[in-house]
Amino acid sequence: MNTLVIVLIAAVVLVCAYAGYGRWLAKTWGVDPNAKTPAVRLEDGKDYVPTNGWTVFAHQFSSIAGAGPVTGAIQAAAFGWLPVLLWVLIGGIFFGAVTDFGALYASVKNDGKSMGLLIEKYIGKTGRKLFLLFCWLFCGIVIAAFADMVAGTFNAFDADGAQVEAANDQRRCRHGLHHVHGVRRYLRPAPEKVQLLRLERKRTRHCLHRAVLCASA
Repeated sequence: MNTLVIVLIAAVVLVCAYAGYGRWLAKTWGVDPNAKTPAVRLEDGKDYVPTNGWTVFAHQFSSIAGAGPVTGAIQAAAFGWLPVLLWVLIGGIFFGAVTDFGALYASVKNDGKSMGLLIEKYIGKTGRKLFLLFCWLFCGIVIAAFADMVAGTFNAFDADGAQVEAANDQRRCRHGLHHVHGVRRYLRPAPEKVQLLRLERKRTRHCLHRAVLCASA
């Protein structure tokens, strides 16, 4: 499928979800669009400063979409574009967006307090400490997952950009051996692979021969 078509489909789905599902959530939760926010009611020029709505939107958008460029392309390369597209749309609408909307709404209803302070208010100090510990551990897991995915992607290629796994497969076919779960199995390579391996071996020998002649000259 054309990339532009995928982008258009995603844009239409997200806009419809914002206009339909978002409006339903706001109505269900009793959000009053005319109510004054804590930034207006408690304005002090430091912690509470009225800000343009698009600026607030940009901050929230950068927070929720920050991991997309890091993991989106890698996950699509690993699992294909369709599962990742469905996860981004369905997960973003029914999980990520609802979570962020709920957190922001709770914060606005409680004078702009953060989640930690809200948990301390309604659950207690122990709950706040457990929540902060969970956030710290979760951040560590997310960083480790990002590092593992990126490192795994670069580890699949050598310095020349060739796939290491393909080279390993050729090496195993050349020796006629294949390891599966620690068990050595003898496999007979396909005739096409045998021919390609022979041509590659001749080309390698020719390059080595030329290198030796150049060195001796």
